[in-house]
Amino acid sequence: IEQLQRVIDGDCNRLILQVPPRHGKQAAHSTPVLTPNGWTTHGQLQVGDKVFHPSGRQVEVVALSPEVRSNARVHLGNGEIIECHVNHEWTVYDRGRHKWRTVETSELVEWSQRGEDRARYQLPDIEALRFNSGDLPMDPYVLGVWLGDGNSSANLFCGSGSDNAIADAVEQRGYQITQRYQHATTGVWYYRIDGLRTGGSGRFSRELKELGLRNNKHIPEIYLRSSISQRLQLLAGLMDTDGNMCPKTGRARIVTASESLAGDIMDLCLTLGFRPYLTSQEPHLSSSNVQGKSTVYTINFQPNLEIPCALKRKCTKRHAQRRRVGITFAEVVLDGEMGRCIQVSSGDGLYLIGEKLNPTHNSLLASQLLPAAYLLAHPDRHVGISSY
Repeated sequence: IEQLQRVIDGDCNRLILQVPPRHGKQAAHSTPVLTPNGWTTHGQLQVGDKVFHPSGRQVEVVALSPEVRSNARVHLGNGEIIECHVNHEWTVYDRGRHKWRTVETSELVEWSQRGEDRARYQLPDIEALRFNSGDLPMDPYVLGVWLGDGNSSANLFCGSGSDNAIADAVEQRGYQITQRYQHATTGVWYYRIDGLRTGGSGRFSRELKELGLRNNKHIPEIYLRSSISQRLQLLAGLMDTDGNMCPKTGRARIVTASESLAGDIMDLCLTLGFRPYLTSQEPHLSSSNVQGKSTVYTINFQPNLEIPCALKRKCTKRHAQRRRVGITFAEVVLDGEMGRCIQVSSGDGLYLIGEKLNPTHNSLLASQLLPAAYLLAHPDRHVGISSY
């Protein structure tokens, strides 16, 4: 990029770019990519589409390259594997040179073959993604409470008698708690919203129906793609009911018996930049001699933003410094998937790919953009282009 700018500025009169035919800095077509409209794949991106920069802002796809075949795999410390071309670039912190560099996958392959320090190359961290905010049918905190400890077929949720702050927070958001009662055997408290009947006819019941949530607990797409503050409110409701915060480490976790809901919570935490990971535990006999019936899923994450919980013990206690995601190794493969490279409108050329939102580097299509920039700066001159 620096050399191309020298041409535009008139400081360089001759510049030769040598790129063999059908060699591109591509990622495989099937690589997941998150856009403001939801998940898609790298191969489905078109010029004008928006993707995300590690800073969380949206950047535009401004160019696409022809297809070439992948011939490398990059293995990351978060467990994800990215299939790409050996010329595909990554911006990394090089612990061997103590500075940020942009390197080709071929350098990562050579480093892996030498068997050197497995934590040498580290990816940039990411911030919370900025989706376009919009109106939500149900308050996000109230939705989080109901998803965490709500009855899937009724307009009520349960909790401890010492957790009245949750019910108070629900009422502060314009929802009426019409019934509070304690189970005679378990001692669990139940809070009914909007009416005394199972179905109910108030605001909360209408919103459950509108969102298709009755007997179908999940986080609707419009909530997963809402503003940062709205997503934090949703996460706060889930934390107040099904979450736990460690005061010493600052690590948080949310436990659920729903595999689909666990996936939604992973997505929620991922787009907030919290780097979550998922564990599961098969049904087992508890220390209280109670036999479990369902697989339990635990979402663990390290928040670096304040989660506005109603319960003080669930609030973020500290923001521990997080380690960067490292590249563990890279390898050459034969007959990889077809793919192509894109160029995005970010100045540093970075955008996010993969299920874990990994920062990677785009390609610079100099044959298309350099002549336009050069002629804009020097309208009295001419440009000639030759190729294979």
